[in-house]
Amino acid sequence: MRLVFGLLVAAAALACDFSAVEARERLAGEAIGSGRLSEARKILRAVVDGSETCGESALPLRTRAMMGLAGLERVLGHPKEGLAWARRAVTLAETSQTAPLQADALHTLAQLLAAAGKFYDAEPAIQRALEIWQREGGDHGVEMASCLNTLAVLHLTLADPGGARRHLRRALTYGRASGADLAVAGTLHALATVEWQEGRSQESLSLLEEARVLAERALGPGHPYLANLLASYSRVLSSLHRKTEARQYRDRAKSLTLMLDR
Repeated sequence: MRLVFGLLVAAAALACDFSAVEARERLAGEAIGSGRLSEARKILRAVVDGSETCGESALPLRTRAMMGLAGLERVLGHPKEGLAWARRAVTLAETSQTAPLQADALHTLAQLLAAAGKFYDAEPAIQRALEIWQREGGDHGVEMASCLNTLAVLHLTLADPGGARRHLRRALTYGRASGADLAVAGTLHALATVEWQEGRSQESLSLLEEARVLAERALGPGHPYLANLLASYSRVLSSLHRKTEARQYRDRAKSLTLMLDR
């Protein structure tokens, strides 16, 4: 009888508390949204561990947590750890046989491969993700735009500004059609980078101005995720010899960067 009772206790300890795991995932999203990255990483690791006993029903949740960890490790300066999480996420997503999850995981993998300098490995992964979204049909404009942004960055890194611009124009079409301010802002920022690198500072500034307005509308003017955009804005203003404005935006970008909990 004691043995049976002991086994029941052990089984209860191992039982999946799915609602608690889901609650942790929401907390992680809130932490990421407010820039508390180290806290989010701890929570997502707990999500991965806590979902292991939940069986197949938790595969999407566990995969999303791994993708989140991959992205966080990249931002926190640990691309190798991020790449390991991304590879695990792809394997798990393929097990789930859920097309959108597979596309998201492949996109994450492409981003981490690029961060690790494996550009020629990253492109097939992002192309596969795009193919999945196109095959799915429906309203996936934001996802398509995000994938095209990543593909454009790859082309820019590989010294193909024409290819980068072509993908970004497509991304802009998808983003605007979806009405997603933040997605459009990200595409405009990337397109501004292409223009600036090719010496078209005034065109770059116009794109960055629109990106800044959209990003501030989506996030609020004091959000830490605006830091990179404002730093680019400052750099372009400086190239146009508007030093006072450039310094103001550079200082603002630095103060927002300090708000990120790394």
